Amino acid sequence: MTLAELKEKLKFENQPLILSYTIQSNSAYVQLNPRMWNQFSASQQRQLCDQFVASNFVADMKLLNAWFRVGATDIGHIKPGLGGFSWVPAK
Repeated sequence: MTLAELKEKLKFENQPLILSYTIQSNSAYVQLNPRMWNQFSASQQRQLCDQFVASNFVADMKLLNAWFRVGATDIGHIKPGLGGFSWVPAK
């Protein structure tokens, strides 16, 4: 899957969860829709983060990682590990 495909797939009430993204070198920078993101509970947000990882776009696009933001706030990133890719919440 690519980020373009994931962007098209993750729509709620016809609104995109992914507003935009850029690829720089081996990293993706993804901007999420704050209005949509903030409507989800913490549990639902975590499920979405798991869904980002499970979509496998980082590996499919041959990236090393992907960074996610909501507005000006970093929420976390996807990074590689021994067992595959995983979600790392922002501190």
